[in-house]
Amino acid sequence: MIVIGLLVCLGAHFGARRSARRWLRIPGARTLSREAEPSYFETPRGRRLGWRLAGPSAAYALSVVLVLVMLLANGEEQSGTRIIVRPGTPAATAGLQTNDRIAAIDGVAPASWPEVQQRLAAVGPERSVSLSVERDGARLSLTATTNVEGRLGIMPLHEVGSKPFADALAEAAATPIVSAFKAGESLRSDLAGARKADLGGPVGIVRTIAAEPARPLARTRFLLALLAIPTAFVWPISPFVELLLTPRRRRTA
Repeated sequence: MIVIGLLVCLGAHFGARRSARRWLRIPGARTLSREAEPSYFETPRGRRLGWRLAGPSAAYALSVVLVLVMLLANGEEQSGTRIIVRPGTPAATAGLQTNDRIAAIDGVAPASWPEVQQRLAAVGPERSVSLSVERDGARLSLTATTNVEGRLGIMPLHEVGSKPFADALAEAAATPIVSAFKAGESLRSDLAGARKADLGGPVGIVRTIAAEPARPLARTRFLLALLAIPTAFVWPISPFVELLLTPRRRRTA
């Protein structure tokens, strides 16, 4: 994965560096060389700075775009009122099935899973509750009795919806910075002999997608994550490379 990130970042870096040298008309310098002619140092400082920033800016921008596309393609998990029914529970005994959507509890329609939890908690243990559920386009009325803990034995079925573009853009813009910080923390932990079990964050997206092959377009999402996440992690290499390529006057015999 790291190799993928390196290739993408350095490709963007040197491609932008080469193009910016032409657009900004930077004389006396080469894309892959530190040595520069005197004419380079006579070029206005603003143009030289723009050229130096082109590589890291392009690597960062490409990382943001890749993460943005990945986030939009992956969507956003939402906990609605569709349920998973555990076998052998009061819900199963009452006739509820996985994929049912809770439409009403004692005549009141819940808008979200937390509201389902609140209304069932208010029922109390070993009490009857009237449920209206939607199943295959039909609405059914069922009666269930909570157990001694006041539960029915249902869980939310997470559904994938579209992620708001503004939220995805904000997360994508922060991901290269956050990922680089986490990579640095991981390296520091390695050196100190106290590595954490998991970095979390965007890496979790790759693992989640890989673990759910039944989701629509799962392979596409996985490939996007495989391209975006390594790029986000190794993005800081781009400014480091630019520092190594700081122009110096060409030596003359």
